[in-house]
Amino acid sequence: MNDNIQYEPAPWSEQRQVPRIREPKDITQVRTAVDAVSGWLFPEEVDFLYNTARERAPFGAIVELGSFRGKSTVALASGIIASGAGTTVTAVDTFEGSANLEGLGLDTFGEFRANVESAGVADVVRPLRALTGDAARSFDAPISMLFVDADHSYEGVSADFRNWFPKLMPNAVIAFHDSTWEGVERLLHESVYGHLRDVRRHETICAARCAPARLGDQLRAWRDDPLRGKNTIRPLLRRIPAPIKRLVKH
Repeated sequence: MNDNIQYEPAPWSEQRQVPRIREPKDITQVRTAVDAVSGWLFPEEVDFLYNTARERAPFGAIVELGSFRGKSTVALASGIIASGAGTTVTAVDTFEGSANLEGLGLDTFGEFRANVESAGVADVVRPLRALTGDAARSFDAPISMLFVDADHSYEGVSADFRNWFPKLMPNAVIAFHDSTWEGVERLLHESVYGHLRDVRRHETICAARCAPARLGDQLRAWRDDPLRGKNTIRPLLRRIPAPIKRLVKH
């Protein structure tokens, strides 16, 4: 990872008419539809959500915590349809805005429904209008992919991790949006880097496999985790024998 990279918030998209995705295997159509939904996602993040959902859908449920107006939902649902698996994406949200938008009287559920229907993916979307903690208590299907994009405070994201992580099947993918927010970054430092396998960044999404970290993962944690003082460890990494370096790179 380049020390000079600065992770900025994903660009905001204004709401436009969402075109129908007539061929879900065509990533260009998916990108166009997702871009028309207001919200925050980088193009690389759209591709990651689509491709990961397409890969993981045959193995179990797809769940997202925090849906807003359905931007990420359309990407995930399109991946499910492209996979041919008979599963759904469960979209958990109060649809009343995020924690930093409280008090504005938002209700985005109507827009959410309209967006997923316009995109042609509503048949594989299961909206669950609830707090994430309440939803966790009633959700019992094995999860193959979990996208966490709800309360970004440390208390909120920690509770989501604590409540939902036990429901993930082995080798499931867990992904966190806005991973440079202070609360999310702290949770990743404590529970993901050096603990889970194949931790990777896709712009502001940080994703991992739900399996114990290997040696390469633990070494990468020293290199990539912003809270571990990576500048002080890099000189030591340069002295690691080549076979172990290959583990770090892959």
